[in-house]
Amino acid sequence: MIKKKKICISCKNESYIWSKKRCKTCFNKEFPLKSIKKYSEKGLIKKELKKENTQKLHEWFYQIWLNEPHFSELSGNPIGNTFSTCYYHHILPKSKYKEAEFDRENIIILTFSEHQEVESNPTKFEKINIMREKLKEKYG
Repeated sequence: MIKKKKICISCKNESYIWSKKRCKTCFNKEFPLKSIKKYSEKGLIKKELKKENTQKLHEWFYQIWLNEPHFSELSGNPIGNTFSTCYYHHILPKSKYKEAEFDRENIIILTFSEHQEVESNPTKFEKINIMREKLKEKYG
């Protein structure tokens, strides 16, 4: 298809017509794109609640950090001198057991590498398996 230049009705210049008898520049000025709404009202509220809950969880982990020794409860290896949430593992997942999210019995302190291993293979460590079974009895 051969395109011909035509006169834009807005700027009166000869150019290729984009839409509605306007060149691309004039069309974009006169008909700007509508911004896409990323979240609904309900979604925004849910997002804000999740943000607040995550902040509370981090503060709670920090209190554990201040009051307990910095060693893995699995191997006894030191976890480091700098606070990080990567050292804390929920034995029962927060998504399924909301009531266990802030239960200290549901948290085990691990080294970063141990935490990675247990995330990729939840049944790898026998101690965590035993703790998981006890917690399942507690929370049903």
